[in-house]
Parts: sequence; structure tokens; C-alpha cells
Amino acid sequence: MWTRFKETFSEVDLLKVKVKLREQLRPRWQESGEELFRRIADSDNTIVFVLDEFPMMIDRMARSEEHREEAKTLLRWLRALRQSPTTKNVRFLIAGSIGIGHVLNELGEIAAINDFEQVRLEPFPPKVARALLSELARTENIDLSEPSKRRMLQLIGTHVPYFIQVIFSEAVKASAQNGEPITPKRVEQIYRDKVLGVDCKTYFDHYYGRLRDYYRPHEEKAIKRILRELAVVGSLTRDACYQFYRENVAEHSDIEEFNHLMTDLENDFYIRFDVTTRLYEFASKLLRDWWLRHYGLEAIK
Repeated sequence: MWTRFKETFSEVDLLKVKVKLREQLRPRWQESGEELFRRIADSDNTIVFVLDEFPMMIDRMARSEEHREEAKTLLRWLRALRQSPTTKNVRFLIAGSIGIGHVLNELGEIAAINDFEQVRLEPFPPKVARALLSELARTENIDLSEPSKRRMLQLIGTHVPYFIQVIFSEAVKASAQNGEPITPKRVEQIYRDKVLGVDCKTYFDHYYGRLRDYYRPHEEKAIKRILRELAVVGSLTRDACYQFYRENVAEHSDIEEFNHLMTDLENDFYIRFDVTTRLYEFASKLLRDWWLRHYGLEAIK
């Protein structure tokens, strides 16, 4: 089965938006794909296709006049496959660093995924986060005290695995360079000077840059204003966010668009809405601290 799959696809690289079919199959990719799935249907096993960064691929296709209609065709074809009674042993797992809902709404194809169950990957609970730090320390053969672990997790706030690895890595590098043990006080200094500093800026720059890549210019301007204000004041009401939105989109102002925009920002892990306080805030303390350090001053203009 895998041999047949490799004969069909010479390269799969969704992150760079390439699904390169062999030259002889390009004119009849649907026919070839259907043949592949007919063969899969004969298997007694459940076959899972993992399409990583699929939203990014569709977004790039949708932005190209040459490939926009192909994106729609692909989405509808995949949906038809999932609905077919002959492929009951096939499952699809779609993953992405951006929300697919925003992409498909822009394309007018949101119905293409209404048969999917959405699973949000939540941050680690405290116990798991501490266990990850313990395992990282064991792997690096370094001594990491419980107070130092607690301080690391307090500083980053939301226990996103990637953020945990970043602060741990910076602490290990600093300890190796100066020969000093990792202590809570040193962790605070490392967080302030390294994690939030220019040394680690590239680790988080995509959060800023992708606003330009995935939102229209007037939306990007409004989002950056809202995020700058959130970084400075900590939390905002929905009405306050809407006022900043209106100030920055001018004639493009639309309440429904604003509602979609705030939902997309939640799905893309920029903000969260606290249902108890009825306030918006950054989804991550680290991201808020980083935004405040590098872009927060613009909010006082």
C-alpha cells in the first residue's frame, strides 16, 4: 500500500505548499486519488491521513488566481471522499498553526469541513508541565530545583510545551556559559533578558508577521492596535475592542466582520475571552510580555 502511495506522490511538503504529483498524474489527479482510495478501502485496517499545516496550504492556494479554484475543488473532493460509504476505514487528521475556519470563510468553503470534530490542543496542566521540565533536566544531566521549575512556569504563564522548552533551553545555555547554577533569581533574569530579548525574538516573530500574511490590510491594522492595547492594559471589554477596531478600519467597519475577527484571534491563540469577567486578554502571559517589550509602546501614540 505504501509503495503504491509513493508511486503517486513524489514529494509532500505542505509547509512549503507543495504537493508535487508525478508529471504524468497531474492532469488526472482526482482519478488517480480515487484509485488510491479504492485500494485503501480493501484494507482491513483503519488508515489515517495526517495533513499537517493544511490550512496554510489552502490559504496559499486561495491567494493565487491560478490555484484558487483548485483549492475549492480539492476541499470538495476530500469531503466527498470522507462521506463515501466505500471509505469507512479512512480517517483524516488536519492540523495547523492557523485556524482553518478563517481561511475557509475567506474562500467561501466553510461547509467543506462541517463533518470534522474540532479538537483544540490545550496547554499542559501544571503537573505535566513540571514533569516535562524534570525530564528535560534529566536528559541534559543538570540540577533543576523545584523552586526553579515553579518560577519558570510562573513566568511563562500558559504552559505551552514550546514556551517551556524555550525558557529551559535559555536557562541551560546561560548556566553553561557562566558556570552558575540555575536558581529562581537567575531564571527571572534569563526570562527578562533572553527569552523576551532580541536573542529569542525570532522564536516569536511569526506571531506578529503572520497577521500580515493571513489578514487583510485594514484587519491587520485593527488587530495590531487591539493587541498593543491589551499588552499595555492587560484586559479589555468587547466594546473597547470594537472601538479600537472601528478607529482603525474606517469605512470598512462592520460588526459581523469584527465578530469573526475576534473569533479568529481566539482560534489562532492570540487572545482568550474570560467568561467570568467578560474581558479579553492575551491567551499567553509570555506572548503578552513579548508583545509589550517589542510593540507595546506604539499604543501610547
